[in-house]
Amino acid sequence: MSRIAFDPDDDQPRARLEEARRRQAVLNDVIARVRGAVEAAGTEFESDADWYVSVLVDGLLRRALVVEFREWAGHCEDLLRDQLSRQGLDPERWTARRRGVRGPELVALVRSALVEELDVSLPESVWDALEELASVAETLSDATLSARQGLRAHYPDYFSPVDAFGDGDEGGRLTLRPEHAERAFDAVMAFWAPGRGLPYRVASGAA
Repeated sequence: MSRIAFDPDDDQPRARLEEARRRQAVLNDVIARVRGAVEAAGTEFESDADWYVSVLVDGLLRRALVVEFREWAGHCEDLLRDQLSRQGLDPERWTARRRGVRGPELVALVRSALVEELDVSLPESVWDALEELASVAETLSDATLSARQGLRAHYPDYFSPVDAFGDGDEGGRLTLRPEHAERAFDAVMAFWAPGRGLPYRVASGAA
């Protein structure tokens, strides 16, 4: 049974869930505004309108996915340090394990820490989705051909055969679409969702 507990005025998972929902709403609003601005330009773009919208949206999504993974990772770090302290354990044990770990390996490390230290179990689908988000975010941050090739081998859906910029990208064009962002937000929200994701209890003086 999960040993994670929060005081009544500190329901962190519910707060993290609402934050992710707000970020998603803002991103969707910005994308809609971009589309509207290009449409409002009318014939100035002619046949390039769809291409320009896709390029602008792709740029927004790239940053959004990186931010979403980093937010999840940072909040998990806070969670583990806090909960280890509540259990009378040294939070520096987590810090030492965390140092230098990135991407999907960090997801695996968070999972093992939750299982081993706090008796937490989550559905396999939650971890699979977070690993996907981590892989994409790490590839976007790395920005190397080998990183893109590795991602393409596991998640080909993120790649387009169309070389939109004519730069001869041998790794294929990593092209993000709104549905990719939806998957990213779904992954994060599934982790924090009370009753479906991270198991915890709220109790006064919890420890």
